[in-house]
This record gives sequence, C-alpha cells and structure tokens, in this order.
Amino acid sequence: MVSTLLCLSSRCICLGLLVLVVSGGVAQAQYARDLQGDSTLAQALIEPQPQTEELPEVTVTATRSRPEQIFRVPAAVTVLTRERTRERTQTTIVDLLKGEVGVWVQSSGTGQGTPYVRGVTGREVLLMQDGFRVSPAFMRSGPNQYLALLDPYFLTRLEVVRGPASTLYGSDALGGVVNVITPVPEFNTEQVQVEGRVLAGFATATTEKTGRLELQAGRKGQAFSLGLTYRDFDDFRLGGNADARLFFPNLDPRTLSGTGYQFQAGDLRAVVDLDPTQRIVITGQYTNLPQIAAIDSLIQGYGSSVSDAQNFFQSQGRLFATLNYEVTPQQSWLDQARLTVGFQRIQDDRLRRPYSVRPSFPNYGSGIAENFQESERNSSNLFGSLLTLTSQLGSRNTLTYGGEIYTDTIFSDRIRTADAGAITNRPDRYISGSSFDQYGLFVQDTIRWSEQFTSVLGVRYSSVAANVPADSVRGSAAFVNATSDLTYNAGLSYLITPEINFVTNVGRGFRAPNLSDLSQSGAEGNQFNSPNSNLRAEQVFSVDTGFKFRSPQWSGEVIGFYSQYSDRILNVNTGQQIDGLSERQLQNVGSQIIGGVEFGGQYRPFPGLALFGTATWTQGDTTQASGTVVPADRIPPFNGIAGLRWEPDSAYVEPFLRYAGAQNRLAPNNLTDNRINPNGTAGFFVFNLRAGYRLQDNLWLRLVGENLTNVTYREHGSSLDGLGANVHMNLDYRY
Repeated sequence: MVSTLLCLSSRCICLGLLVLVVSGGVAQAQYARDLQGDSTLAQALIEPQPQTEELPEVTVTATRSRPEQIFRVPAAVTVLTRERTRERTQTTIVDLLKGEVGVWVQSSGTGQGTPYVRGVTGREVLLMQDGFRVSPAFMRSGPNQYLALLDPYFLTRLEVVRGPASTLYGSDALGGVVNVITPVPEFNTEQVQVEGRVLAGFATATTEKTGRLELQAGRKGQAFSLGLTYRDFDDFRLGGNADARLFFPNLDPRTLSGTGYQFQAGDLRAVVDLDPTQRIVITGQYTNLPQIAAIDSLIQGYGSSVSDAQNFFQSQGRLFATLNYEVTPQQSWLDQARLTVGFQRIQDDRLRRPYSVRPSFPNYGSGIAENFQESERNSSNLFGSLLTLTSQLGSRNTLTYGGEIYTDTIFSDRIRTADAGAITNRPDRYISGSSFDQYGLFVQDTIRWSEQFTSVLGVRYSSVAANVPADSVRGSAAFVNATSDLTYNAGLSYLITPEINFVTNVGRGFRAPNLSDLSQSGAEGNQFNSPNSNLRAEQVFSVDTGFKFRSPQWSGEVIGFYSQYSDRILNVNTGQQIDGLSERQLQNVGSQIIGGVEFGGQYRPFPGLALFGTATWTQGDTTQASGTVVPADRIPPFNGIAGLRWEPDSAYVEPFLRYAGAQNRLAPNNLTDNRINPNGTAGFFVFNLRAGYRLQDNLWLRLVGENLTNVTYREHGSSLDGLGANVHMNLDYRY
C-alpha cells in the first residue's frame, strides 16, 4: 500500500512537471524579474480569475502572520476569494468548496455539510473564523452543521491549508484547517462615506429565497459595517429517477418532505485606529437555524427500516464576538503584535421521536411511533485568548511566535416527555458542566536563504485537559483526560525557475480526544453511541511534496502526500443493541495510512479565455488492533472539475463539469451505514454553468445552473442524492 501510494504520487508529480515545462515554456525575462521582485504580485493557483478581480494575493492561514504569496509558501493552500464566492450558489459555506483541489464535501442533510481534507473530516479538520477556533468541544467525527452556521455572505476569503497544521493551531488540525476570513470596513478619505449592498436571490430546486443587506460607513481611521441575511428553503427536489426505497417513507422520492429550513444571520463590525500604528477591531455575529431535519434518521436509505418518526436539529445557533488589538511598532524589534479575545456559543438542540415498530419499504403507513419524544439542549461556550507576534531578524529570518488559551464548557440536558404528560430525565448527550481546556505556545521561523530558497521551521507545545464531572443519571464517576504534545513542521520551497517552485513539507499533528469522544451517549442516526473515557490522543506524521507553477499563461500545482496515523480514534461496532439501535464506541484501534495526489491548474490561451481543472485522488487503509488491514472509513473517491471561462466585456460565462469516480473500497462500518450503498457509491458527471452580466457599474445579474441534465448522483457518504436541475439567480446592487 505504502509503496503504491509513493510510486503513484511520484509518477503524477513528474508527469505534471513535464507537461508544464513543455507546454508553458519560459516566460519573458522582464516578467520573471517582476515575479521575483514585486511582493504584491500574487497567484491564484487553481481557478481562472475574473478580469474585474484582483488576484488572491496572499495566504495568512499558512503563516499565521504577515501575508505571503501562495506561490512562494511551502504549504499546500486552497483559496477562494470573495469575488469567486459571489459567483457560486451559497446554500452553505461548505458548498463553496465543492470541486476545489484537495477538498471533498459530504452532507447528511440539508443546511449542513462537512469538508474532507486529505481523507479526513469532522473533528479532524480544524474550523476557524479569522484565526479563532470555531470547532466546538463536542465536534463529532462525521458530517455536522457547525461550519454551515457561518454566513456565506459575510466573508472576504476562504482558505484551506491542506495537511497537518498543529504547530500553528494545536489540536484537531490533522487533515488541515479551514479558515473563514471576514471583511473589515475601511475608508481612505477624511470625509465620511457611506456604502451598501442589496442582494436578492432565488433558486428553483429548493424554491430558495435569499436577501442580504449591508451598510458600511466611516472615514479614515474609523469605520463600521452592518449586515443582515435571511434565507428560506422549501423541500429539496432531487434529480433523475430517485430510488423510492432509499427515500421511503416519502411518497414522492424526488421531493423530500421536511427538508426545508430557514437561515437568519446578522453581523456587526467596528474599526478604530488609535494612531497610525494601533488598531482595534470589534466583531459581533449571530446565526440561527430554527430547525433542520436529521434526514438520515427519517429515511430508510440503504438500511432495512426507518428509525425515527421525528428527528430534528432544533434551534441551531451561533453567537460570536471578538475584540482584536493590532499594533505595528515603528523602529522596534517587534514588527507586529495581534491580541484577540473572543467568545463563541454554539447551540445544538435536538428533538427525536423514535418508532416502536419501524416501517420498511414498501409498507407505507406501517410504522408505529413511540408515545414519547425526547428533547435535548446542548451548548458549547468557548472563551479564547490569542497572542501572535512577528519579528524580523536581520534580512533573512521572520519569526512568528505566541500562545493561546481556550476553554470550552459544555451544558447539556435531555428529557423524555410522554404524550400523557409525564416528564423523565434521561442521560445527557454530553455530561453537563464538562470543560475542555487548551493551552499552547508556538514559534515558527521563516528563513529566506536566497531569492530561490526558503525554509520554514516550527515547533509547538500543547496541553489539553478534558474535565468531566460525575453524573448521577448515568451513574458515572468524574474523570480527567489530559494530553500534552510536542508538534513540529519543516517546509521548504526552491524556485527552480521564476515559473516553477518546488515545495515539500514534513510535519506532525495531533488531536486530543474531545468531549464528544469521551462522554457522548445516545442515538445518532441508526446507531447508538456509547462513551469511552480512556481514549488517548491520536497523532499523524505527514509528508507532502510537489510543484507550484505560474507564468503569463499557466498556473497551478501538483502535490503528492503521505500521512501515517497512530492511536487512531475510530468508531467500532460492538455487536450489541441498545434501544433497538446498533451500539458503537470510539476506541484507539491501531494505525492508518492515507495518501494521495492533488492537482489543479489553469491555462489562458489568450486574454478573456481560460481552461481550468482540478483532480484529487485519495486512498487509505486502516490496520486494526488484530493486525487486519481494511479500507479506511469514508475515503472520498477520485474527483474534481473541468471547465472553461470566457470573459467578454462586462460579463463572464463558465461552463464546467464536476465529476467523481466510483468508490468501492468500503470500511467495515460503512457496510451497515444507511447512507452508503454496501456495493459502493457510483461515480458521476454533473454539468453546471455559471454566468454573470454587469447591468450597470454597480449592478450585477448572476446565474448558476446546477445539474442541468438532471441526473441522479450521490456524493460518497452523503444521506441524499444531489439536487435535481437547479437554476439560481441573484441581483447584486452596490451603492
């Protein structure tokens, strides 16, 4: 397995380099000098950029300090700019990443979704907003709704660092980091200015109705912004000839009853420059989704029956507030300091009524619901303080260092209410009052040895402790699960020519077991989770290497990676039944190897036209405690996009194909997962179109057509087939 991955990776990398050298040639000498000398020339590695958009000049997530050109940093980074996100359908923020290099999106229902990065997802990919943790202490292993709680209309850039990032960000960053970077209002005149935005959108397959209002006002050194978003979705309509058995008990399998939902969000930001070297930024954000269906529990799928008559995520909400202080001293050993103090509250309430007699296809109306329902209230209350310092040591070294403290307290309760009125306390999903504390100190040195050669060396010490009190309902004793870890990374980039950059990274990451791992108890889909308080932290050692390239016509990257996990925390089916559900428990069960190749590129034969594409191949194997080697859980299939972009005056047209190969390598637990076909998930080709026309200088009409041939397809691991033919339109007015 290991030799196969390395061989395939090296072959793909060499082939990609050969094609680039032959096809791209050598750029003009003046262009080469400009690339080396002008730090503002940046590179979007994957997607063709609109002529009206400045190129996504930098990444900040990969450096945690000053912006750096994507082309020059050793790390593998995917960046989506605000201009590109405006051209896409934005059902959730996660949907924006579909087709991006190195990222796969899985969803177990409407209004939610999870990015896969280098073969892992959920709690193994760290979610952040503006560098502050979003991932709560009860983050679970599979698809979840937490990133979808962020407003897709309140962002200026979406960055994905692919590969372990624990040196800079601590626990959870095994597969990578997704960082949502939000806009900061800024004006450059002494006169007060006012700007705004009004957006209205509609989509056919979901009867989506979206409205967004924005207001910005201020002058140089003082500004504020206000934004409001409201979205309403009706029941989702699927494509092609949906299998009636999979979506039983829906009478029409193409229209899923109860899948509609609402999304409400607001954001407020104020910026004050105390003097030319000091700035304070205050941010507040609130999101609410009153109800989302847990669809995998409400349909039969690939199981034998339907488990629940009702199962909803109710009152899903997020409250987020930060105070950010930045200083850039002049004539000092310190170039920049950033102190962030923040709070995040995530509400994850649920309502469930199981079946006592489960219905199964084709016996419509045969189920008998229980004479009670269970309601839950779960909240994560996260406080964090982050200090990041940057110092320039001589002409070569840029030192980034600092520390952070997070503490997350979980409150949880569950009651059973009988139809006759009796109320009974039930074991909480998480033990209420549990806390999850994280402390970290880090330092990273970027050394520019020459114009061609740069190295990055980093190390971090982390301490994590889960404190779980005794619980009288469960009859469990209090315990502490503590982890300390030393992580590191080393990366280098070597500019072979001004157009081709060789990059390689070696790093170690870790993930301490969180409160979901240690104490979660209760139904999840068609399975029952049993807690395990004796888990150890899991680790990953990862290597990636490849090439980034850019010229007047070509740009892109091809990177191969190899990740070796130890003390892997994975779900194990115990073979027991609890409340009619299959019991599973998280355990440290051996090791895992995941490897693959990531490619993305674009070619501009002449101004106004670009051909682009991405391709990601991932494969993984798990070595169980018994020594048996089995396929890793829910590894994405070979996937990507291919298309072209034409930009006539004041318009753009972008037809493209999104594709995925079949995934027939299934982990043992996939065979009993009602979301996954036990015979494997079929591949697909889906034809899409993006187009836009500038009606006036400040008014855009945009259109996105999805699955225009209305085929039936499913993203591997998702509960639902993809949407049927869907046309999304919006008018975007700025003043």
